[in-house]
Amino acid sequence: KEAHDFETFDRNSDFRAMKFISRCMENTRIPFLVATCLGTVAMITTMVMCILHSRALDRRPICMLRSYYHGMLVFPMVWAICCWFALFCPLVAPLSELFMGQSEAYAIYIF
Repeated sequence: KEAHDFETFDRNSDFRAMKFISRCMENTRIPFLVATCLGTVAMITTMVMCILHSRALDRRPICMLRSYYHGMLVFPMVWAICCWFALFCPLVAPLSELFMGQSEAYAIYIF
């Protein structure tokens, strides 16, 4: 019986998305909602700015610099999406850091 209990124990169960969100809504409702709203606004603002910048670049003549600038748009978009997901599920933080590191490396490579 003890071996079975040990196998079913999940030390990360409190940080799974649904349980984490429900616990935050019970314990720290206002700060969690403020952080969620601000994070969502920041992500949407970042995405809109990247899309507008991409459209402005598309109106310019075709050149290598334009393609480099398009590649640079990956960096803020990946960071915004990863940070937004980490607000709701802290367990994705290591994977988010991997994606953010790769997008940063790509941006440095292009630059």
